[in-house]
Amino acid sequence: MAIPTTQKAWIVERMGHPSEALKSHSDWPVPSETAKDHVLVKIQAAALNPLGWKLMQLAPNFLAKRPLPAEYDFAGVVAKKNGTEFEVGDPVFGFIHVSITLKTRQGTLAEYALVPDICVTKRPSNIDVIHAFGLTLAGLTAWQSLNCTRLEAGQTVFIYGGSTAVGLFAIQIAKARGIKVVASASGKNEELVKKMGADEFIDYTKEPIYKYLRPNSMESSTAAYMAPGGVFVMTTPTPHRISFKEIGHLIKTLVAITWPAWLGGIPREFK
Repeated sequence: MAIPTTQKAWIVERMGHPSEALKSHSDWPVPSETAKDHVLVKIQAAALNPLGWKLMQLAPNFLAKRPLPAEYDFAGVVAKKNGTEFEVGDPVFGFIHVSITLKTRQGTLAEYALVPDICVTKRPSNIDVIHAFGLTLAGLTAWQSLNCTRLEAGQTVFIYGGSTAVGLFAIQIAKARGIKVVASASGKNEELVKKMGADEFIDYTKEPIYKYLRPNSMESSTAAYMAPGGVFVMTTPTPHRISFKEIGHLIKTLVAITWPAWLGGIPREFK
């Protein structure tokens, strides 16, 4: 497979809103040296994630190692195998973990990306590129979150945000494990959430979620609606933007999670 020296890519040049931080480049270098245990992937499709634009607006340039291509999820074909188990031309999908982008300065809104082989897997023939490229980040988040709960068949999980990408994956994984699912979303997404397998649905637009569970915020009253031994898993405590309101909410959440029970904290496990 002939590999060019430059490529088209959407580059995050600085901290800020995507409309200001992202620039299209037509001459971004294609990695010429393939690191050990890495494969060079020709990207065919890439996903957009909330994580991408949140970090774009919140992470300073010196921490994010900018400039670099944006995003993390991808599907494509192996362009250079570098002694790994893959073969050139293998259809693959996967994602580049944020911690890896800080080292390699690779992203998936580009034509090529250098990816550790542990972050790549072969794409099954019954899943096309369009259905594969958005699986990994949201799917793994849902899978890992449910693993943290240690729930077994017959027990119940409440999924806050059932119509989100992570929520939809979590519903299906939980149901496959025989777990009862109660999920929240707006009323317009009720059919979708139930189609994915939710046993009960809560429309948060009609009444605040806490009124279904307890008249307090979720983070500070978990013990009121969770069974003894229950686990509260939070996947995205990151604020959407820097503001006193968002920072205050984040501090409140962190205090609720870390405050010891003997000082009045929540006697439940947080992940």
